[in-house]
Amino acid sequence: GSALSEVFSENIDIIMLGLDYETMESINNKHINPKCLCDVRLRSNIKCRCDYDCCHDVDLIFVVTPVSAVRVVCKNLIENKVPEDIPVIMCSKGIENETCKFTTEIAEELGLKNKLFVLSGPSFAHEIIAGMPASVSLAGDDKGLLDMLVSKLSTKKFKVAGNDDIIGTQICGAMKNVLAVMCGAFLGAELGKSAVSMLITKAIEEIGD
Repeated sequence: GSALSEVFSENIDIIMLGLDYETMESINNKHINPKCLCDVRLRSNIKCRCDYDCCHDVDLIFVVTPVSAVRVVCKNLIENKVPEDIPVIMCSKGIENETCKFTTEIAEELGLKNKLFVLSGPSFAHEIIAGMPASVSLAGDDKGLLDMLVSKLSTKKFKVAGNDDIIGTQICGAMKNVLAVMCGAFLGAELGKSAVSMLITKAIEEIGD
């Protein structure tokens, strides 16, 4: 969340919504997140608040939590009557343990009426916050709004590419983490790069199926 905030703050003002008052105070006053990326000074147009009222006066909402917290966040957005014309971008990668649902499915099940989009890597927080080049995917079924978001969020070094495959993007976002662990196991067992390449090829084939 801090890394994405820093990247997107190049083009837009950011309000981070959180519950950890110590962290929020540090970001507001010192522009540093003491719990992660603490060696990076965040831009001054990144502010923190602890109330959902701030979601009424924004252009976009990013949900950047573990998947286990997405259901609570969506309920809070609904209960606080966040305007339905504000797009919600899901940045959480994975599947809810209890229901095997993706984040957009959780939101739809709860009755969140906002337009839903999915932001997915590959990207690494320390690299993108350091200004290293990266490209991510933004999936949504409203092409006009999707094109506007792609233009608004892309920077010179952080390119956002749009597509209309919301479920496919979430599948790849979840499965690539499993693949990464398997690749690490292969490398740890010293099976060689050829074996890792075989694993990647087979995994991509299975994900496609």
